[in-house]
Amino acid sequence: MTSLLKPKICLNLLSIRGALRPPPNLPYLGLYRTEGEVVQQDELLVSQKKLNYHPGAN
Repeated sequence: MTSLLKPKICLNLLSIRGALRPPPNLPYLGLYRTEGEVVQQDELLVSQKKLNYHPGAN
């Protein structure tokens, strides 16, 4: 009977995705690509907000 009193934790895909989402009041910092740039399939795209990194200028 003690197992009926314990709350069950149900982790499904939607609950995990909801936990990883940023708060809705923060602005989205997207990656803006210029026309003609080609992205490879396994290329890692990083948005460095705090480091103020500009490719080619630093």
